[in-house]
Amino acid sequence: MIHLTLDQLLALHELATNRRPADERVVNARALGYCALRPQEAREGREVYPAPAAKAAALLQAIIVTQPFVDGNQRTAWVACRTFLLLNGYRLTGVPAEVSKLLPRVKSGEVAHAQLQEWIGTRMEPSEETPDSAP
Repeated sequence: MIHLTLDQLLALHELATNRRPADERVVNARALGYCALRPQEAREGREVYPAPAAKAAALLQAIIVTQPFVDGNQRTAWVACRTFLLLNGYRLTGVPAEVSKLLPRVKSGEVAHAQLQEWIGTRMEPSEETPDSAP
């Protein structure tokens, strides 16, 4: 499974907000580090989030809840979630109108990780092009 690095999250924040440099917009570096590592979390030698939808939900939720950036956390979380899935051979379908309603509910705690995982899982499908299949 391909995971996003801190540098990649910073680059995605720049992309999502069209503001540079992203590293000057970080208000909580420790939270950002947590966001990058959360999808890889393990307890007693077992992955907490073994499925791609679970990992994507963990990443999205971590960025939205911990708010590591001055602004643009929800946009960055969404771009990071989609990028993570693309890097791992999946894409989300038919969701743009729903996202603007979903992300604030994640921030407020109204949507738990399990619900977010289900939401993502029912909207993801294998991507036709993965990093390994690109020319």
